[in-house]
Amino acid sequence: MTTDPDFEARCEERREALRTLFDERFCKAEQRTRHLQEIIDHRLASAERALALQAVEYERRLDELNHAHARALSVQEKTLPREIFEVFLAEYQTFRRSVESQMAADRSRSLTWTAAVAVAFTILSIALSFLRG
Repeated sequence: MTTDPDFEARCEERREALRTLFDERFCKAEQRTRHLQEIIDHRLASAERALALQAVEYERRLDELNHAHARALSVQEKTLPREIFEVFLAEYQTFRRSVESQMAADRSRSLTWTAAVAVAFTILSIALSFLRG
């Protein structure tokens, strides 16, 4: 082997330097690993909170949709279908025309009687004025 007496001491120094270097690098790697683990844990916690918030929002929206559906059904129950309204409107217009024609006939009859009574009173007053005079 080697006859150099300092060889063993130098080897031991190198081993010690390598150990120190290895320990430093291992310590840094361990710190990086811990830091990355904290980042991953933080992201997972954030994702869980986001999912919980999303679930609450979905529940709120679903609740609103259910209420909106119930309101729509309530409004729909109070509305009249177009076909039924059109039938009603046609019947109403027929009824209104018959009432208007009846009222027009009644007005003309009333006007005729008023004119006849006026003419009769005029003739009567003329006849009375001749008889008196």
